[in-house]
Amino acid sequence: MQQKIPMRAAVMAASVALALGLAACSPAGGAERETDPSAEADWDSLEPLEFRMATFGGEENLHSQPLNALAETMEEVSGGKLTFEIFYGGALVPSTEQGTAISNGITDMGTFFPAYTASEYPADEWASPLAFTPDDSPVVGSLQAIGTTLDWAYQTPEYLEDITSKGITPLLPRIQTSHAYNLLCKDEVTTLADVQGKRIRIGGPTHTAEVEALGGVPVALPNTEVFEGLQRGVIDCTVATLTDIVNVGLAEVADNFTFVPFSGWSSNVFGVNTDVWEGLPDFVREAFLDDGLSAYLEAFVQAEMAANVEVAQMEELTFLTPSDEIVDVLDGYHEAVLESRRSATGTPLADPDTSLDLYLETSEKWLGLVQDAGYDGAPANWNEYVAAHDGELPDFGPWLELVLNDVVKANHGS
Repeated sequence: MQQKIPMRAAVMAASVALALGLAACSPAGGAERETDPSAEADWDSLEPLEFRMATFGGEENLHSQPLNALAETMEEVSGGKLTFEIFYGGALVPSTEQGTAISNGITDMGTFFPAYTASEYPADEWASPLAFTPDDSPVVGSLQAIGTTLDWAYQTPEYLEDITSKGITPLLPRIQTSHAYNLLCKDEVTTLADVQGKRIRIGGPTHTAEVEALGGVPVALPNTEVFEGLQRGVIDCTVATLTDIVNVGLAEVADNFTFVPFSGWSSNVFGVNTDVWEGLPDFVREAFLDDGLSAYLEAFVQAEMAANVEVAQMEELTFLTPSDEIVDVLDGYHEAVLESRRSATGTPLADPDTSLDLYLETSEKWLGLVQDAGYDGAPANWNEYVAAHDGELPDFGPWLELVLNDVVKANHGS
């Protein structure tokens, strides 16, 4: 009979006693995986295990697709010995409690967002305002941001301690899920004067401060109420990504999208309950690192960028460029953010100044790595990218290989 992970301490103890032959590490990006005969024997002798994951999105939601890909890949790699039950749409736990659910064993693994419970993750709270730092170009900036946040997180023990102290093993300890947020409005908004007094929906303190710097009026509104808020005139605009338009259908109630360079979102972790992770045989953990995380990251960037391409081609939207004055005001605000990170108090970081230098140096490193890997950094936004590349996305294999081999697996001892 198939065992469910949260109730199977005895099964885990037995699993650890199995032969621990390691599956050979494989290149990322869909390359054929080498097979170790001893690993096949281990899968044959492993008792079936079922893992539970939860997500706030529906089955096809952008945040669900990476979990779907990981589950499908691991079921295939294990010959069906590993299966996954995924609870969609907040059916098991709401988005604000996904980390707690992993910690206390309600779920075994999954994505969670430390910023939703910021007081419990003070190092994340320190880092979240830095999500404006990637390059402007959408593909290069997105790939740079994910590499940067993962790399920095692994090099920052205080950040990792905030997660591991809660009984969670972070396999992907920090992922910038949105390269940048922009502005969707009912009316055209391109100048600083246009922003003045506009009621603008925000999703957190970072965007609150940015909207206030521009003279707008931030309005806290749950994501599920944005459509109705725009429809009824409760808000004039929302800080949004192009993918928000896909997820919520916002183009029906607002059709002016201005590429205002608001900060992205970087508070995203893929973690596993530590008791579950440490109870798995080495060859199972190796398969998660080799195959599961590769599938997760590839599905993540593919889903996110495909949605951006889809929206950038929508004829019902008008795409606008912000004035230099708007950009200058946000640039000035972001400079103040950097200084505030250097002098931050009440953070677990031993030396915030050094941590910021590391973050910025890591960001520059990943910009160079992504550019050297051949990704096009010329387009300034998704509208320009679609025009330059006929809506075709690049092969993410070279980037995946860099992230998985040089960062993720290197820090998990693989």
